[in-house]
Amino acid sequence: MKMKLGQRCNCTNPECGCGVIVARTSEFEGASNPRCCCSSVMKKPNVRPISRWNSHRLATTDRL
Repeated sequence: MKMKLGQRCNCTNPECGCGVIVARTSEFEGASNPRCCCSSVMKKPNVRPISRWNSHRLATTDRL
């Protein structure tokens, strides 16, 4: 997994809760996710998608 500047990764271990913000883009692409200091896998946080159709529809119904 190639790490990019500003990217966030969180530890999957709920007891640890460590988070990392990448300060420098990596030059190498690894085959696996990065590891935390507790040796658990770190993953990108999920971001809930926003439907453009729904948000547009809500904006038009507010005007009525």
